[in-house]
Amino acid sequence: MYLNSDYKKIMSNKLIITVLIALLLVMIADPISILIQSINQPAVFEILGVNPFQYWILINSASFGSSVFYIGFFIFPVFFSGVIFHSEQSSSISQILISKKSKTKYYVSKAISFFSFTFIAFSTLLLINVVITYCIFPNTNNFTEQYQFYVPQEGTFAYMLYLINPGFMAVGYSLLNGLALALVSAFYYAVQLIAKFKNQYASLIVPVVLFYVISYVFDTLTFLWNYNLKLIIQPISASALTRIISAQDVGITFMIWLIIDIVLISIGIIRNRDIL
Repeated sequence: MYLNSDYKKIMSNKLIITVLIALLLVMIADPISILIQSINQPAVFEILGVNPFQYWILINSASFGSSVFYIGFFIFPVFFSGVIFHSEQSSSISQILISKKSKTKYYVSKAISFFSFTFIAFSTLLLINVVITYCIFPNTNNFTEQYQFYVPQEGTFAYMLYLINPGFMAVGYSLLNGLALALVSAFYYAVQLIAKFKNQYASLIVPVVLFYVISYVFDTLTFLWNYNLKLIIQPISASALTRIISAQDVGITFMIWLIIDIVLISIGIIRNRDIL
């Protein structure tokens, strides 16, 4: 009962719909803008190449779409948890829903719905970008010197996917980014659950700032780069960095964040025992 209700609330929220539509437009417009540049500057793109692997949004750090996505990485997940959860907590809706079944089921359902919806939504958006990019630039046999810059280093997680197929790597990283955003969304929900914010702006801003600070620490301490969530989900890091980010590093990082989310959400549920 709770899950169906949660999904309906998320999908009917005007702010969330607006964010998703705006991101969809970015995913579509980004490869189209590159196509327009290639038409206007054919000599430049003859040197750069027109292989689609170079231009999907997650790897092409020079595109406006990539900038929008990675700048908004900290912000996007909070809309899925912050808006819906706070509106219920600030009214009598949560008490009514909890009384129908149980407090634990109510909070766990929220965690599952926020996590799964975020994963599905962002994975779908990123996969749409990959499909459009490969349709606009169909020449997968166009290899230039610039193309080699995007080829991941041997031994990296990205290289393992690249060996199967460059397109498979694009799909894999789209799903990986969707999963990362889902974990961040669950983290934001856990913070909101523990803090029990009275102010909606605080419920949206504080979790984002907290995650930003954590990411900043990982960015600053180079020995932690292999476990930096925001860094390892960027495919360009597999070719641009001197260090090797292996499949094991990726697995450990995601497992740690999953455990952190579960522990924090459990603490939040215990802390909210007094809701009844």
